[in-house]
Amino acid sequence: MTSILYSLPNILTCCNILAGLCAIYLSICGKINFACWLVLASAFFDGLDGWAARRLDRESSFGRIFDSVADFISFGCAPVFIYYAMAQAKDLSGLPVMLIYILASAIRLVRFTMNGDTDQGRDFEGLPTTASALLLVSLFFFFPQNFSKPAFSAPLFIGLSALMLSRIRFWKFNR
Repeated sequence: MTSILYSLPNILTCCNILAGLCAIYLSICGKINFACWLVLASAFFDGLDGWAARRLDRESSFGRIFDSVADFISFGCAPVFIYYAMAQAKDLSGLPVMLIYILASAIRLVRFTMNGDTDQGRDFEGLPTTASALLLVSLFFFFPQNFSKPAFSAPLFIGLSALMLSRIRFWKFNR
């Protein structure tokens, strides 16, 4: 029981990864609502793994990197797959914008991981990928018809990419 308790943060990170991968798969299968719900589940697991690591005094370099990999899948890649499924993209015209979003997510997560304890204060530098994905999923739920319109989706993805890469400080709500 003790080893399971000590492994709990990484088990929760695995749940984040699995939810993100399932969101990608379900979006490919056209199950957009389920995919969006799984991104929300990923955010839940993402919050729990950090909380568990702090409470159990199990914070580690491995856990921090593992969490960033999970976040890249769930919050950097899954929203792009959901968008493409919603837009029923038949061509690759939106691909550059989506690749920018994926790359911005990766850069943001690496920067966060490399900052170590310097980013443990009251705020984040750059919009967290989780917040970006939650905003996107919320908009998918409430304005699904807009995501087939590049005039709506392209500026949104580019703006979120810029905010993730920015040096703007964003308040941490989980501390």
